Amino acid sequence: MDELRAWFEATAAEGRAAQPSPTRFPLRATLAAEATIPASVAEARAFYAGACFDWGGAWVHRQRIGAREVFFVYVGTDGDDGWLEVFDEAGVFLFAGSFTGTRLIWEPRDAARARLASPA
Repeated sequence: MDELRAWFEATAAEGRAAQPSPTRFPLRATLAAEATIPASVAEARAFYAGACFDWGGAWVHRQRIGAREVFFVYVGTDGDDGWLEVFDEAGVFLFAGSFTGTRLIWEPRDAARARLASPA
């Protein structure tokens, strides 16, 4: 699990985009095909998409990190805030976090989602 968190931290620290990008995190090339997205991951995307529909967006990515393949929901906004939920390849929730600029703060899923409802 630490390898996954370290990958997200290092990748985001290099710069991130508000939406899938050809060159920066999250990469457009890692967008998940709709038919491959587990229901739990689709639910997370729907939550975020509904919460930020007028000032951000939510996308599902599929990424190989080391020996693991994961899905992640990435939320980009028109500001410096963002959110992330990571799932294993079967759709089992692993961890969540929120962004302030390139800083990624790991926190319980409920706390990350609550932060979306009332950003600090």
